[in-house]
Order: sequence, then C-alpha cells, then structure tokens
Amino acid sequence: MEEYGRALLLAGLMISAGVMAAPVPPACGFDSTTKECSTKYGSGASDSGVRSTAYGANANAWGSDSVAIGTNSSTGGHSSIAIGSESSVNNHGVAIGFKAKAMADRSIATGDNSNASGYNSVALGANAVAKKDNEVNIGIWSDDKSKQTGLRTLSGLSDGVNPDEAVNMKQFDSAITAVNNYTDTGINKVLSSGSATARDAFAIGNDATVTGYMSTAIGVKANASTASTATGDNASASGMNSTATGMSANATGNGSVATGVGVHATGNGSIATGANAYATGDGSIATGNMSIATGINSVALGANAVARKDNEVNIGIWKTFPGGYSPTPTGTRTLSGLSDGINPDEAVNKGQLDT
Repeated sequence: MEEYGRALLLAGLMISAGVMAAPVPPACGFDSTTKECSTKYGSGASDSGVRSTAYGANANAWGSDSVAIGTNSSTGGHSSIAIGSESSVNNHGVAIGFKAKAMADRSIATGDNSNASGYNSVALGANAVAKKDNEVNIGIWSDDKSKQTGLRTLSGLSDGVNPDEAVNMKQFDSAITAVNNYTDTGINKVLSSGSATARDAFAIGNDATVTGYMSTAIGVKANASTASTATGDNASASGMNSTATGMSANATGNGSVATGVGVHATGNGSIATGANAYATGDGSIATGNMSIATGINSVALGANAVARKDNEVNIGIWKTFPGGYSPTPTGTRTLSGLSDGINPDEAVNKGQLDT
C-alpha cells in the first residue's frame, strides 16, 4: 500500500510539473492491464478492446466499446454488453444473467441460461432460447437447449392497433364474441333473412321459418315444423316427418309427402304428386295433375283421377277442380299389360274373358 500511495503521489507531482498530460487509465487487480480509455477491475480481468470495461475475475472485454461484468464474463464483439458470471456476447449484442449467451450479432439474451443464437433474436427469461433470426422467445427450454419444456404468460399487453402488433386476451375474446354473433345472426342475413329457432334447424329464403327441430325450410316464406322439410316458395311441411316440395306445396299430415305446384297431402302417411293433386285420406295416394284421393288407403292414378272410397283404386277421368270434382266420371282409361288373374281377388284380363 505504501508503494501504491507513493505512485499516486508521484503521478500527481508529474502532472503538476507538466510531465504527465493525462491520468493513466485505472488498472486494479492481479495481472491487470488496460488499453486506451479502458477500465478493468478483477483478478485476471482483460480489456483488449478500445474504450472497453471489464469488471470481475477473468472478465474479458475483447471488443471495442464493450462491457464485461462478472466472473468469466466475455464480450467477443464490438459495442456489446455481458453482465453475469460466465455470460458471453457477440457483436452489438447483450447478455444478462448467469451463463446467458447472445452469440449471434445484434442478439439479446436475458435470464439465467438464456441463449440467443439467431441473428437479431431475443431470448427473454431463464432458460429461454431464440434460435431463429429475428425471433423473440419467452419459453422455457431444457438444459441442453434441444426442446422447449414450458411456456410463459406475457401480461401487461396493451391493445394491438397496427397489423404487426400483438393482441391481448381482451381483444381476442371480443373477436371470438363478434365471430359467434356473426355466425348466429349473420347466416340468416346471408341466407336472405330466414329464421330457424329450433335445434338442428336450417332456414334459407326471405321469411323462411323453421319452428321444429331437425327441420329444413328453403324458399321464400317456406315453413317447416318438427323433423320436416319444405322446399319451394310458400311450401309448408307442418306435419311431423313430412315433406313438401314445390311452390305452395302443402304437407300437413304426419309422414306425408307433397310434390308439385299447389299439391296437398293432408292425410297421415298420404302422398300427393302432380300439380294441384290432393291426397286427403290417411294412407291415400294421388298421382297426376288435379288427381284427388279422399278415401282411406285409396289411390287416384292419373290426371283428373278421383278415388273417393276407402281402399279404392281409380284410374278414371273426372272433371276436377282444386279440392273438388264432379259427381260422375267423364271418361275412362285402359289398364293394359295385365296378367291372367289366378286368385279370387285378382283382376281378369280380356284374354281370359274371351276364352
């Protein structure tokens, strides 16, 4: 200490006498040496870079304008900072933390064992690893840096405004709510203001409505109830499991089918096919334009055919009008291709009659 005091006194005298123009940069610790405008403190500390600073045992500030603070800390590049025992950094990088390493140019590693090996990358948090260029990683990685083993929550995030800004959970929730609302109410708008109020229901068309579950209404003012399907403008399938297809088709009977313009299948299990056909009896079938089947299990086959009685099949020609008919038929039809009748309830053909 006496020698150190004498050296300081001698330096002061030399400066006063003009022999020494500037103070010698400080050098403290065993084997410590400095370069121009550099500072180092600690046993074995080294600052070979110009204007560099090294603090700590074996701290090495190799690059110019660099700072190495901590035991065995090292700056291998210019304008870099390494703070923490065994931390190391490259050009224009920052490494803060025990064994923190920012080895790529312009990279930042903050946290114990953090590692930023991608150019211009950021590893934020203990054991965080940023391997890709321009990457920011806040995850938790294994000690050998081979795989990510955990995640971190990024909180305190303001609302993202510009396209390249992160969004927070509040914005995300708002977006999800908006999407759900659009899905629930927007579909009706896209599908021309249809209304489906029941479960598994689907309505397409202006004023189309579905009031029963598992039903479909397609067309302007189409209407479908429980497990039914109505397709066509003003089509209505009000019977359970009924089907109405065609403009103004109407299937009111349970399990009924109405196909054609203005057809009506009002009986349970009835079928009406053809323009303005009517099947009003349960289990009845009316096939043909203006055909009418009013009897239970009756069949009116052909245009203007009328089956009034239960269990009747009629192929005659009647004068009909929507929902009504003349009291007597106005014509008949030929039933051909008939095989020989064998059983008592089977029809006889002309060949059998002639013989």
